[in-house]
Amino acid sequence: MTDSTSKMVDYKGIKDGKSLRLLEGPINITVRVGTQDPSAEWHLPKLLLTHCSPFVAAALDERFAEAKSNKVLLPDENPGTFETFVQWMYTGEIQIDVRPDDSYED
Repeated sequence: MTDSTSKMVDYKGIKDGKSLRLLEGPINITVRVGTQDPSAEWHLPKLLLTHCSPFVAAALDERFAEAKSNKVLLPDENPGTFETFVQWMYTGEIQIDVRPDDSYED
């Protein structure tokens, strides 16, 4: 059996129209990220979230409490990083802002 966390997701976002079905369905999943900010909570379509995240798909397996509560807790993750993931799920793109003082050296 292949480890689900190593699965690559070939995904271009929902803007292409082909993936709009991922927004359908009556079930939204509440994802709470981090421990510091009580507002770091997202309500996301289950089909979209499980399509884009093998980890969340595994967590929402019917054998686990997350499947019954429709809640995924990620206390050790950064809310800003998760927000970037949400952006990618909807657009298929990640925007990276580089400040002028950032530099790259070989």
